[in-house]
Amino acid sequence: MDFKESEKLELKSSFSEWKEIVASLSAFANKKGGRVIIGLNDDGQPLGKEFGKGVIEDIANKIKQNTDPILYPSINVETFGPGEIVEISVKESDNKPVFAFERAYTRVGKNNAKAFRI
Repeated sequence: MDFKESEKLELKSSFSEWKEIVASLSAFANKKGGRVIIGLNDDGQPLGKEFGKGVIEDIANKIKQNTDPILYPSINVETFGPGEIVEISVKESDNKPVFAFERAYTRVGKNNAKAFRI
């Protein structure tokens, strides 16, 4: 598989970047949907990590607590290379704007931008 960041894909190395993950999900929901993949470097190469159940529950709670209206993304753990990756997918929201941390974001190319109008 070839992973490159785009208007519909964000790559993160770990859950320590959870605030950026939540902002990206808001941006995707305000645009055409998208997914965040955790466990890959910026070049799309696997880092060989393994994720416990508690990590998945933790990110689901952080998404729920920091988005308005609340996002309920699909979260899947998959074996990839020497470890695992976590894919978090969100569809375009019917109820826009979706805020993360009381700000609305939108996706512009492979970056998140604060949205003024959606």
